[in-house]
Amino acid sequence: MSNELIFFLIIMISLFSVLFSGYLGKTWLMYTAGVLALISSVTAGKIITIFGFETSIATPIYAGIFLSTDILSEWYSKSDAKKTIYLGFFANILLVILGLLISFALPSSSQELSNALDIIFGFIPRLVLAGLTAFIIAQTIDIKIYHYLKDKNLGGKKYGLLVRNNLSTVASQLVDSIIVYTLAFYGNIPIKIILSLIVSAWVFKIIVALLDTPFIYLINYLKQQ
Repeated sequence: MSNELIFFLIIMISLFSVLFSGYLGKTWLMYTAGVLALISSVTAGKIITIFGFETSIATPIYAGIFLSTDILSEWYSKSDAKKTIYLGFFANILLVILGLLISFALPSSSQELSNALDIIFGFIPRLVLAGLTAFIIAQTIDIKIYHYLKDKNLGGKKYGLLVRNNLSTVASQLVDSIIVYTLAFYGNIPIKIILSLIVSAWVFKIIVALLDTPFIYLINYLKQQ
């Protein structure tokens, strides 16, 4: 299975999980965003090549997270969208604390599996710090831009949802990419590669933002039924 196909499948699974959760209600939607935030923190360190560009395997997962907060902002409130940020923050803090304790425990068997977990949880604090910082700042920017555009009714009734969904995500994802790749990899890999990761991740996130547009219109349609 090619990286391109895997990347696309991750996008679709993330978006459909949010669509399903959005149909079930606000609580499901908030917790799904929290789960996706956890998964992205654990997997962010895996760098892959797709279409000749390097990016994190976690990049497509962000599609679901940003779509979740956009739906919460559209159908519920800015407060609910912010609560989702706090939920993701709390879940990642638990991941760091429990992960470190797990790595300190001495195994009695399955040494190979234990070593693998130690490597993962040994690197997770830096990934989570990078991810949390980016998550909180980028999501806050996303929510503020979304509600600003909604209040201004930019695009009117016909195109307003399209405009605020895409502009808020594109702008906030640039901030997210800069923060997360700089904090996660600075000092470990050359700056040139970090810059390349930032640019490629942002480009892919823009593509992902465009792909999530039909989903927010679909959940909008389902909510009106």
